[in-house]
Amino acid sequence: MFEVIKPSVSWAQAVCQTVRASDFTDEAWQARLSDQRELERYARAHHDVVSALAARCPTVPLPMATLYHGAQRARDALAEETDRFHAALKRIAHHAEWGVKVYASPGPWNDGDQPPARQVTSADRSRPAPGAGLAYLNRGRGAQERRERSQHEALRTAEAVDAEVRGLVTASRRLQVHPQPPGERRVQVLNATCLVAEHRAEELALLTSG
Repeated sequence: MFEVIKPSVSWAQAVCQTVRASDFTDEAWQARLSDQRELERYARAHHDVVSALAARCPTVPLPMATLYHGAQRARDALAEETDRFHAALKRIAHHAEWGVKVYASPGPWNDGDQPPARQVTSADRSRPAPGAGLAYLNRGRGAQERRERSQHEALRTAEAVDAEVRGLVTASRRLQVHPQPPGERRVQVLNATCLVAEHRAEELALLTSG
């Protein structure tokens, strides 16, 4: 059950949920943090509430599992941070938060990275062909150079996208790129979050869809 808490000032309200204190002691919360499924459930629930509120009015989310011992303590916390919350709400009014991510697609497999297939005889196993070692090293060097060139081009594209996005948004922040999950061939090269004014949203959508 969620409760709307009004501090002494009239410009802001806090949406809180009442929970049992015994379920959110330091020990209990640390146990939840070690459970990936449980942590994901809480994170998604927190995100859903913040998103629902942000769709209706300027919203400043507090970190997940911000706890106050009673409604009055929550009111006091709001009152203590009046100036900071007021400034944040004023700044994000008529704005939306966007996530901008750029991925590098895997390059096509180059047949030159591997030696051509051929029939191997017993003589080949006992005596390598002349120059075989040098050819192997050259192939490896060429593959490494292609990987480095591809990575450099992907990073250059990410920087160009970031520069164009920053020209449209009110504020932006570069975040740590996400690691490559199992089975995913694409590599994330840009992970950014942006504060976008309502009247620039269409421009950003056109830019990021191109």
